[in-house]
Amino acid sequence: MGYAVDPMQDRWNALPAGLMMGAVWGIWHVVPYMQAHHTACRILWQCLFTVEARVLMLAV
Repeated sequence: MGYAVDPMQDRWNALPAGLMMGAVWGIWHVVPYMQAHHTACRILWQCLFTVEARVLMLAV
């Protein structure tokens, strides 16, 4: 994430960059969530939270 954040924020603002990076971050964690035997609903909410957290991290 460290190498991609600055170029993405230069090209777009924090919201689109955060949404894209958060989506990648959420998808990256789907397999570990499944291996931990979480329900599909919990995985969905956790992925949405990771996108939200990434947007907030880039906005601050």
